[in-house]
Amino acid sequence: MDVFKFAFETAIVGILALPWLLILTYLFSADSFISGQNDGPALLSSVPDNIRQHVANVLLFAVVYVVGSAVSPLARDALDDDDLALFGRKLPTERRIRQEVYCEHNVWLPYAPKWLPQEGLYLKTLCPADGTDTSKADTAASTEVFRSQETAVLLGAESQRTRQLHEQIIVLQGAVFSAILCSLLCLLGWSSTKWPKSIWASVAPLLILIFAGFSLFHHVSDSKKGFRFDDPPLMEFVLLLVGFVGAWTVFYPPKPRRFGSWALAALLLGMVTYGGWWWAQVNYLEHVIHTFASLPIGKQ
Repeated sequence: MDVFKFAFETAIVGILALPWLLILTYLFSADSFISGQNDGPALLSSVPDNIRQHVANVLLFAVVYVVGSAVSPLARDALDDDDLALFGRKLPTERRIRQEVYCEHNVWLPYAPKWLPQEGLYLKTLCPADGTDTSKADTAASTEVFRSQETAVLLGAESQRTRQLHEQIIVLQGAVFSAILCSLLCLLGWSSTKWPKSIWASVAPLLILIFAGFSLFHHVSDSKKGFRFDDPPLMEFVLLLVGFVGAWTVFYPPKPRRFGSWALAALLLGMVTYGGWWWAQVNYLEHVIHTFASLPIGKQ
C-alpha cells in the first residue's frame, strides 16, 4: 500500500509491535478481545463501499505509525540503557559499541567540534591512555564526535546510504524490543495458565518487579543529580508495567493458549535480531567515520 511508503521504518516498527499489543489485550480480557475481532468490520459499515478500503488503510497506517513512533524511542533506550542492574553494564549498549569502534579507528580528527579542548586532537585521546580497557572511557566524548560527523554526512552528498543503514538500525532495535516484550508477556501467560491462582504463578511477575525496582533505584542513585528529565528511566518503567500485568494474570488467569511455544519463538527471534542490530551498529558507525573522512569538511 502506497500509504506505508511514508515513514517506512516507523510503520514497520509499529507493525512489529502489534503482536505483543494483541497478547497484552488478550491477557487483560480474552472475551472482549475475541468480540472486538468479530465487531471490527462493523466499525466501517457506515462508510461508502467505494472509499471503505482507503479509509481502512488510512486508519491502519495511523495506528501503526503512532505505535511505531512511541515504540522507537523506547526500543532505543532499551538497547542503550546501562543502568539496568545486573545486565546493563554487561551487554553491548549503543554507547559502548560506539566507544569501541572509535577507539579501534585510531585516526586523525581533522575536524574538531568547538567543545573539544584543542584542535589537532587525535581520536585515541577519546579512549583510555593504555588503549586496553575501553569500558572506562568517557562515552560522552565519542557520542559528541559521532553526532557532529553524522550530521555532516547526512547533509552531504552520501546521505542516501547513510539513511538506509540508519533505518535498518531503527527496524532492528524495534524488533528486539518487541521480541523481548512478547517473550515476557507469553511467559507470564504461560505461568498463570499452568498454575492458575497459585503461588508459582506469582514467581515470574515478582522477579520482574524486583528487577525493575532495583534497576530504577540504580538509575536514580547512579546519577549525580538524581532524577534527570534528559535521562528518563523508560525501560525501568516498562518493566514495572510488565510486572503489574503479570500480577494481574495471577488473580485473573487468561484462557490457555500456546504461550510457552510463543515465548520460546519470541526469545529466539529476539536473540537473532539482537545480533543483527549489534552488527548493524558497527557497520553504521564505520560508514559514518569513513564517509566523513571523504567529505570536504573532513579533508581540511
